[in-house]
Amino acid sequence: MLFVERRVPSNSFYLFHDVVTLMESLSMAHVERKDMLQEWYQSTKVGINEASARHMASFRLVLPTVFSRTREGAPVSARHHFPALKSFKDWNNYDGVSGVKGYIAGESQIKALVLAMEMHKLSQNFILEMSSWIDAFFQELVTMSEASEEEAWEVIGSCKKNMFEVIRVPWAQAANATMDPNPSSQCATYLWALVQAHRIMKEFIDSTFCNHASIAPAIVLHIFKTLVTRVSLAGTAKRLEGRIAVLEKAKESKK
Repeated sequence: MLFVERRVPSNSFYLFHDVVTLMESLSMAHVERKDMLQEWYQSTKVGINEASARHMASFRLVLPTVFSRTREGAPVSARHHFPALKSFKDWNNYDGVSGVKGYIAGESQIKALVLAMEMHKLSQNFILEMSSWIDAFFQELVTMSEASEEEAWEVIGSCKKNMFEVIRVPWAQAANATMDPNPSSQCATYLWALVQAHRIMKEFIDSTFCNHASIAPAIVLHIFKTLVTRVSLAGTAKRLEGRIAVLEKAKESKK
């Protein structure tokens, strides 16, 4: 429980898989439409997302759905140990496309898995790079520019806001993707937006954040806001000299 509370984001248990839950996450084509709708309805009714609902439902299964149902969703004769696999050809037709084996372990699934893992790793790396930059830049502002902690944090906040606004640009095209009735098109829209966001994330890392075109203006604006010009400094010095002279004159008169 402590591990979940401290280490698992939002208690997202559906991110962890064994053989059954993993195959259930790939079995959309082997579930009847009415089953999917019922599953979605029940999940929204109790306030959980679809991924959690599918994960939770898998714990009630003996056989993964891809082994126990046909693509049309109709159960086959009970005399088959795997109702969806009446023969070896149903498992592997040696064409690289058809068959349950091709569906759950085909090259396309592997490529998708590799892409997902790579995007996850790059996202983690970006968070680490961003966190290191925030700490280093904060210390730099406080020690080198002698800015107060409040000023330093305000600058960093402005920089981060600009960064996320830039990342948000490709996301805009996917904001209404839920309205797309085609699941493949919907997924492609989300994936394309994410890939474009990763391209921008790489730009931030390559430019060490501070040198990115969206962050540099925030830093320059801070410099202008806190800059003391020679004219301003000379005027301040002149006023101080005048006040000192008045004080010294008053002191002399008292003597």
